[in-house]
Amino acid sequence: MPSNSYINFLYLQKDVTDLTDVHFRISGGKPGKKSLGFLTRSAVIMLCAAWERFNEDLLLEAIDVINRGIKSPNKLPIEVQKTISKKVTGHRHELKTIEMAGDGWKRLWRGFAEEETERFNTPKQAQLKELFLRYLGVSDFTAFWIPRHVGKIDKFVEIRGEIAHKGSQAQYVHLRQLQAYIEILRSNAIEIDRNMSLFLTNLIGLYESPWLELYPRTLEGYKNEPRRFVSSGRK
Repeated sequence: MPSNSYINFLYLQKDVTDLTDVHFRISGGKPGKKSLGFLTRSAVIMLCAAWERFNEDLLLEAIDVINRGIKSPNKLPIEVQKTISKKVTGHRHELKTIEMAGDGWKRLWRGFAEEETERFNTPKQAQLKELFLRYLGVSDFTAFWIPRHVGKIDKFVEIRGEIAHKGSQAQYVHLRQLQAYIEILRSNAIEIDRNMSLFLTNLIGLYESPWLELYPRTLEGYKNEPRRFVSSGRK
């Protein structure tokens, strides 16, 4: 099956598409229904949350894959080694370095990354690039994205921020605009998931991909054909 992060993204995305379906039924598919703006604004908030959660989950899932595949922190990308070292030496508890013994570094690395994702709240390119550089050693995380969509995703996150701060006074989001963003984020989640699989395979030297690079585009597609998403090997 694809990464657990992508499957969870489909579950979160379902709530967004349900809202668009409600909007369509009420409006009859006709444009200009600004009285239904609360539906598209709510969908934007939920869609952005799904995008943010996907990236956070993928970071942690990738760390878990690496932890299962290597035995020494010396095998980690240098940027990750620097992050762990800085976090440990700068920790308020003097004995934190002792926890590095044995496989302790794996728990520390995972724990530091989890703490970082809990504080993370702006899933734009600059912030995500920094996160994935420090905790996975990915030199340019946006290289995993569809190039023409990078600026559009940043714009979408800005729209989410405006809605969060201004509510009904924020710019009106048309249904077609929302549907376009759904497709953009879904397509980029797939592209990122595929590229992360390749990154992990090359980093650890895996014989098989950590997950099957076969992607349903909807939750219904995943549920209706579960047998297609069982294998974890690369064809």
